[in-house]
Amino acid sequence: NNDQGIAYPVHSGPNCCGLINLGNSCYLNSILQVLFHCIPVVSQMESLGWYNHYQHCEKNPTECVLCQLMKVGQVMREGREEPIRPQMLKQAIGGVASEFNNTQQQGESEREM
Repeated sequence: NNDQGIAYPVHSGPNCCGLINLGNSCYLNSILQVLFHCIPVVSQMESLGWYNHYQHCEKNPTECVLCQLMKVGQVMREGREEPIRPQMLKQAIGGVASEFNNTQQQGESEREM
């Protein structure tokens, strides 16, 4: 609600979906929103067959960043009224980038120390 008590409109439908912050995933969520709203990028993903990657992936899908990225992207493109939790994507990324294995905030000043 805004200052006058009026509810903000719910944005839902195709290509419109919120993402829940999982502790330290706000930057990840921002990148996902930009990535899946950029038509040339989405078109390139489609032409490369990334949306069907899971059908041929030789990894465990829960550990494959591309499988989880495309899963989140598909849900975002379908749109939902309720925001989604990109937990499995964050876990898959955590397999290759340890700073995503927890919920600790990591600001620029902390990385420089």
